[in-house]
Amino acid sequence: MHELDVAVPTPLAQTFTYTAEIAVSAGTRVLVPFGKRRLVGVVLGAAGATDPGQKLKAIEHVIDEAPVYSPVVLEIAKWISTYYFHPIGEVLRTMLPASATKVVDETYVLTEKGKAARAEGHALKKVFARKDELTAATLKAKLRKLPEAPPLKEMLKAGLLSKTRSTSMRARAEEGFAPAEKGEAAEIVMPTLTATQAEVTATLIREGLDFDGTPKPFLLHGVTGAGKTEVYLRTIAATLERSPEAQTLVLVPEISLTPQMTRVFERRFPGRVAVVHSALSDPDRWAALSRIRKGEASILIGPRSAVFGPFRQLCLILVDEEHDGSYKQTTGLPYNGRDVAVLRGKLEGATVVLGSATPSMESYQNALTGRYSLLELPERATGRPLPTVSIVEADKTAKFGSLVSRRGPAGPAMQGEPEIPIDPRVVLALRDNLARKQQSIVLVNRRGYAFYLFSLEKKKAVQCPQCSISLTLHARSAVLRCHYCDYATTTEKLTRERPDETFIAVGYGSQKAEDAVTRMVPGARVVRIDSDSVNERDFLPKTLNAFRDGEIDILVGTQILAKGHDFPNVTLIVILEVDQLLDLPDFRAGERTFQLLVQASGRAGRAELAGEVLVQTIRAGHPVVATALRQDFKAFAAAELQFRQQHCYPPFARMIAIELNGEEKPRLDELCRRIEGWIEQMAALRPDLVQKVRILGPAVPPIEMVRRRHRRSLIFCATDTAALRQLAQHFLTAFQKLPADVRLKIDVDPQSLI
Repeated sequence: MHELDVAVPTPLAQTFTYTAEIAVSAGTRVLVPFGKRRLVGVVLGAAGATDPGQKLKAIEHVIDEAPVYSPVVLEIAKWISTYYFHPIGEVLRTMLPASATKVVDETYVLTEKGKAARAEGHALKKVFARKDELTAATLKAKLRKLPEAPPLKEMLKAGLLSKTRSTSMRARAEEGFAPAEKGEAAEIVMPTLTATQAEVTATLIREGLDFDGTPKPFLLHGVTGAGKTEVYLRTIAATLERSPEAQTLVLVPEISLTPQMTRVFERRFPGRVAVVHSALSDPDRWAALSRIRKGEASILIGPRSAVFGPFRQLCLILVDEEHDGSYKQTTGLPYNGRDVAVLRGKLEGATVVLGSATPSMESYQNALTGRYSLLELPERATGRPLPTVSIVEADKTAKFGSLVSRRGPAGPAMQGEPEIPIDPRVVLALRDNLARKQQSIVLVNRRGYAFYLFSLEKKKAVQCPQCSISLTLHARSAVLRCHYCDYATTTEKLTRERPDETFIAVGYGSQKAEDAVTRMVPGARVVRIDSDSVNERDFLPKTLNAFRDGEIDILVGTQILAKGHDFPNVTLIVILEVDQLLDLPDFRAGERTFQLLVQASGRAGRAELAGEVLVQTIRAGHPVVATALRQDFKAFAAAELQFRQQHCYPPFARMIAIELNGEEKPRLDELCRRIEGWIEQMAALRPDLVQKVRILGPAVPPIEMVRRRHRRSLIFCATDTAALRQLAQHFLTAFQKLPADVRLKIDVDPQSLI
């Protein structure tokens, strides 16, 4: 009898010992009894010494013929579990793509003896009235309603029923995105590398691929349009020249970039590219991962979860747009795909390349201190200059908002035409660009129609009843929606319920900007792209392809348009109102604003046509805006890193954020008082530890309530990582038992403090 250590997907931070009659390899999934449930666990290896008198449960079923988690992936899972304070069973469940998740189905079938008993009027007749077989769930549900029926175990023992098990894949609803294109057999004309591209590529090959041992990660800092993708392609080709079995992982921050990246890579390496992302059907994802597992594909492209892919011989990892916040998962297991990619490269002995025009402060500081090797592409591959960037100072005296009338033929509506404070110079530039038959992108920082509704009588915004945040006006002033809990109501209902109030629609979002641009630029074909419009399946790839083919003149949208797209005929970028980004209560606000301005500007003038960027702002003199306009990353980084160091913020310190939330505010406040007492107690008992860690809170976060749950935040920050983690572990141990309905979320290296 074999005793096995099994990780089970539960909130418990431990593993469990089960027995098996046969040896089961580490990384194999098994079906195990767990209390009254049956769960899919993962074998981690042979169990350690157990109490001889302990009664162990047996594994019911071995799901996989061969391990689905490689030894390296298991090591990554253990690291993630420890580093992010997350149960190992839940980590492993997160790592396995849904496309590969097999569900064990149990079926009960009437035997010949059972059929005879049914014909004689046995209680089975009521259960198996029309069928000879039933799923386990259906059979058990029927038996619960028939107390006269014999227990299931007795019927199995009597030979009336037989039980069969099978594994199947459960498909989920697909999320609006088209599968990647097939490879193109057309002959590819290799572009000539610039001198800098050639030098960078040679360095990657010499100090990365041909390095004896595990090389340091590379940070490839190149201006927008510098040709980083061509460097990636040449490095992959060199990898395959050295070993045809070599495999490459290419991470992208958003699925919106996957088709574009896939198209480029498939042309260069036809038939050797596999793609995974959440919008593919489960069978398609399973097929793509199977190609990687079997070595039939050399390149895997996908967002952060692709970092867990089942590679046979991983030699190269490319993380494109490494700065992007999308690499950090914010729900469930809050891991950072970029950081896990660096770890996997170390464990696999693979070369890791992090690419960006606006590197994160963490990666850039690692390069400055020598932990990463810094490579730079300071000019565009085409030889064209960066786009000219001009400030258009917004009118600070623009009217407060548009009045929402109380009655109309279709209920409440905005009085007058939809107006937003777009400067006449911006409108003229859009019209001139259209006349030249060139394309434009208008970037708005928020979705929706208006930013919020403001009550003149109560002198405050209309808030979500479930969250402490204002409702955003959508659907041409007809719908009010919360972007946190998705609560929705209508302006008609609101004005009917509050007839004595007058409401003003304040600000604007992408919907209102789309209407305004359509009206202000007659004859232009205008389409909006934001998280509201892309819900329809295939809308995003079809729209981007139509824009690339010249069927759309102006794209209006949110930050999704600023990320990595390459549109040769786009010569004008308009960026409206980035000011509110600078005012966010988050130490990363300046970095996020700089990245948005530079990345958005980089969409213009990428081909032969010159590019122009217009930034409409009321804060033209802000240092972040000024350095972004000059595309001067080094100047921005120097000032930002100095600010971070002075205030002991990452990357000069590590941070752990803890959120406590609950429906009852008094109970949550009482817990916070207990936490304050614990902090005082720790300061007295372990001054050596507490003095090394800055503790902020427990405090009310900027958004106090989400989904009717009140929130409190506690932040630990320290330059001494060991002390930080030790204090966090003490906290989790002290408060492992929380009051009823109070939940705790821990976020290591948080990307947002809001």
